[in-house]
Amino acid sequence: MKVLITAFDVAFSAIHNRSCKLLEHTPEELLFAHPNGGSPHHTTLTIGENLLRSIAAVEQTFGGITASLWDDPFEWTLPEQLMTPEKIRAYLLEVESTRCRGLNFIKDDNELTKLISSPTGMRTIFEVTLAAVARAEHFLGRAYEAFHTVTGTKPPA
Repeated sequence: MKVLITAFDVAFSAIHNRSCKLLEHTPEELLFAHPNGGSPHHTTLTIGENLLRSIAAVEQTFGGITASLWDDPFEWTLPEQLMTPEKIRAYLLEVESTRCRGLNFIKDDNELTKLISSPTGMRTIFEVTLAAVARAEHFLGRAYEAFHTVTGTKPPA
């Protein structure tokens, strides 16, 4: 049975779709604008930075589950590397493809109880995947908050 796997698929698909929608509605010049006119040294992240962190959380998790590659995607997800909506969109699509392959890699819900080595020690695939949903949602929520702060308008639903 794949009840839990399907639930994860729905959750990650929703994150992907909302990420695409936010990117589509964010003017390019505001993508990396600091909220409240803050300086680049301000601790509040931009729409783009939060969006990239959300996507990277998914990429790192499924790279870890499928290939034991737990590298932090930080270096190739820097705003300097992905400055345009087109590059971020391409990254979103690449990670969505990785995520789909990763969920297909898990044959049934019983495999979610399998222990794997993660950056924080031995954890079940379920724990790792649930944590990824939470991290991706967290950063996407912060991106939506930054959108509201920077644009003064309600983020896309």
